[in-house]
Amino acid sequence: MDHEQDTFCEKEPIAKDRIKQKVLKRRDEHSIVKIPGEPRTPKETVPSIPGVMTSRGCAFAGARGVVFGPITDVANIVHGPIGCSYYTWDQRRNLGTDSHFLKLCFSTDLKEKDIIFGGEKKLFSTIVQVAEKFHPAAVAVYATCPVGLIGDDIDAVCKKAQEKIGIPVIPVHSEGFRGVNQSDGHKIACDTIAKYITGTVEPDSITDYDVNIVGEYNIGGEGWEFKRLFKKLGLRVYAVWTGDSKYRELASCHRVKLNLIHCQRSITSLAEDMMANYGIPIMNISMFGIEQSMDSLRRIAAFFGLEERAEQLIKEEFDGIRSELEQYRSIFKGKRIVMYIGGARSWHFIKMFADLGLEVVSTGSEFGHGDDYEKMWLRAKDGTKFIDDMNHYELHEIVSKYKPDIVASGIKEMFTARSRGVPYLNIHSYTGAGPFIGFRGLMNLAKEIEKAMSIEDPAINVPVWDTEGTK
Repeated sequence: MDHEQDTFCEKEPIAKDRIKQKVLKRRDEHSIVKIPGEPRTPKETVPSIPGVMTSRGCAFAGARGVVFGPITDVANIVHGPIGCSYYTWDQRRNLGTDSHFLKLCFSTDLKEKDIIFGGEKKLFSTIVQVAEKFHPAAVAVYATCPVGLIGDDIDAVCKKAQEKIGIPVIPVHSEGFRGVNQSDGHKIACDTIAKYITGTVEPDSITDYDVNIVGEYNIGGEGWEFKRLFKKLGLRVYAVWTGDSKYRELASCHRVKLNLIHCQRSITSLAEDMMANYGIPIMNISMFGIEQSMDSLRRIAAFFGLEERAEQLIKEEFDGIRSELEQYRSIFKGKRIVMYIGGARSWHFIKMFADLGLEVVSTGSEFGHGDDYEKMWLRAKDGTKFIDDMNHYELHEIVSKYKPDIVASGIKEMFTARSRGVPYLNIHSYTGAGPFIGFRGLMNLAKEIEKAMSIEDPAINVPVWDTEGTK
């Protein structure tokens, strides 16, 4: 017996090494290096390899956490175990002028008994209780994986509850297994909004200069910065999808003159639906960084005939940061950055960091599609590494090879970066910072980068056990 155990122990490292090599080989097609004249993209939107620690979210996270979550007067009820609710509670710093519902978490808290006998009665009573106690403008109900497996009819329950409470009750079929990542949840949410919300209310008033900002979630107050800039341009932002928005705004925003798509991954299909059904033109924009902000403002102004106002606005905003920008460019000159983030921001941010003098040496996406990587390829320098669905082992390898001065990513990558002594910046939820859009936003970003680099400076970040003279 002892001999057999010894033999097994000797073979176990070999078996583990074979598994590791097999996984690494499968992961090879998910990363590429930009070579001049060879426009290629990594393999994307496929299931993560079982056992690999991915940073992706599920379809439920995309629907509840990203698209529906920022609406300020809708009660979001998660029909499922309590763990699913905790994941979406106050995670992304979606700011709101009225943040009451943003800070609340509703769940049917399904237990084993509910899974066996069904949770429809529990769901109905939860909807009624939430409506009577909290008085939302509408209720959204999210199906999670267990609910999809046991077959609760949330459509029928929502219809029955709506008849009783007298406000819209919207079923969202967002079971986590419906897609390989949160991008599928974005599409589910957009289809649900198009079916149950858009065009159900007529606007009280409309002007010839009304726009919607589609795909802006007011992280760090970026939706508010949009409104400030567009007001100076001469436009009225009728609705923001969905940062700091209200149900009635979203339901009545189908009469505007132009839909401006900022996040071109999460919610584009909704703008396409509004163009097909209501004839609203679409314009893709990016307000991250100076170059992209100038280009977007000029194209928007040309649509409305406001070119002169746009030039005045650009000059005013740029003059306000010019001297500060030069100081930061001298600080960041030659600095290298590794970036890993969601979908559109993985390419939005390349030029923004370049505006500050930083070189992006590697970028990638948790849920980007082929067109996202094509945009990365167009913006990145030769030799940049692109990687899809990066895991923590691969981040270690990239940090070792490219030796970045800072890693910019979501919260899940923070510990991997800092364990290697590399400064880290949260560009997912901004950790108390922001906004980062526009001209002033670029300076906010520069301050956060400088702060992050200073915190991780080895000269001041000395472990207590390496200090001398301590008692």
